[in-house]
Amino acid sequence: MRIGIEASNMVAEFLTGVEYSLIPLVRHLPRIDNRNEYRLYLNFVRPEYAARFEARVRPLLSDRVEARICRIPNRLMRFLREWARWPIEQTLGHCAVVYYPDVDMHTQLRGARVATIHDLMPFTHADQYSELYVAQFRRSV
Repeated sequence: MRIGIEASNMVAEFLTGVEYSLIPLVRHLPRIDNRNEYRLYLNFVRPEYAARFEARVRPLLSDRVEARICRIPNRLMRFLREWARWPIEQTLGHCAVVYYPDVDMHTQLRGARVATIHDLMPFTHADQYSELYVAQFRRSV
């Protein structure tokens, strides 16, 4: 079975809890699962992201873990995802399931989707966030 992983956070400038949980997941899943193939979805254009890819992601690639890089600037990708409903399969190809390390999921035409919700602070402490963020978070969840 082919499993997709939305791994763009792995090349973020600053690592947060999402990234600190995603990197070990990508490192250890193929070690404990010797049957499935993994495809990592990443989207970046700028050289500093490419450098972080080489440092953080490239060492995790193997014959069963490959990276599929979409090179579309983030502003354009945001438009494509939200308004044109650009499916993640355009980059990943078909996967039986795609794992999202947070609630920011792509349009997906086929296969199951699994997401981790790390906290519900925008629900429980909405006053700590902008109204726009809370509305987007509620819609995503």
